Amino acid sequence: MEKYKADLVIVGTSGRAGLGKVFLGSVAEEIIRDAACPVLTVGANASGMTAQDIKNILCAIDFSQESLHASEYAFLLAQEHKAHLALLHVVGGSMDEPPSHAVQLLSEALRELISLQPQLSYEPEIVVKGGPVADRILEFAAERSAHLVVMGVRGVGAFASQASRFGSIAHEVISRSLCPVLTAHAGKGSPLIDNPTLYVP
Repeated sequence: MEKYKADLVIVGTSGRAGLGKVFLGSVAEEIIRDAACPVLTVGANASGMTAQDIKNILCAIDFSQESLHASEYAFLLAQEHKAHLALLHVVGGSMDEPPSHAVQLLSEALRELISLQPQLSYEPEIVVKGGPVADRILEFAAERSAHLVVMGVRGVGAFASQASRFGSIAHEVISRSLCPVLTAHAGKGSPLIDNPTLYVP
């Protein structure tokens, strides 16, 4: 990838499950873990689409550096494609409905994030949910018929071979998603930021 100075890597995944575990495939895992540029993963469950089909984008935000960096791509892609953008934060745990004060604080933080980004054709949607994080991201993506999920990954910490066997959140989302997933590491800049036209096979 460094040889070709890639701005974006597109990789297919096996996304298969077995014995209670989810596998992406070793090549896909290595690319997602090590790529300096964003990676677009297209799983076996993802239907064929083109850039013109991207009208609904879901960005999963946990306020980590990785997810905040990934959100920049989500906003710029939403701007480029005049797409609807939803920002989703999931409070992990057993509660389906987080306390109202927590929802208010998290919603305010998401609104602050929106204020720092370029203006979009449509007002971004802010959603705060509770429960198993990967499940809620996938459920919400299905509810909104998302054409693209954008999220941050923590590189080796999230995708090291042993850790992935037990299913990090990003690993599980990528494996089970019905649409392509764009992932980015923190601080990994790319010319895609300056020219955010995304082509999906």
